[in-house]
Amino acid sequence: MLVRNPLTAYASLKQRGPADFGATWSRLAIGFHGFEPDASAVLVRYEDLAEQAEAIRSHAGVRTIARPGNLDDEAGDETAKNIAALGFLERRRLAGGTREGRDLLGYAREA
Repeated sequence: MLVRNPLTAYASLKQRGPADFGATWSRLAIGFHGFEPDASAVLVRYEDLAEQAEAIRSHAGVRTIARPGNLDDEAGDETAKNIAALGFLERRRLAGGTREGRDLLGYAREA
């Protein structure tokens, strides 16, 4: 299961106009966090993907694993550097709507 910082993820999807992004992200992140690591699932933060690629590859029993730079972009996606383009109200709304999930997954300081 792959999770990404909600502010960065929103900035990447902003051009698509995601409705209720914060509530959806938080619901999924909290649910993912509730899984116990076992043979069927492992939770990885997108930001840690490059550092954990070998462990993920081994856990999944595959020969290769995509690193962030190898993942396909979708039309309308923005790069992470555009997170600075988020407005004050967008940041506040996302920070409030994702607080519990961010706390659980180590994103608390990044909002």
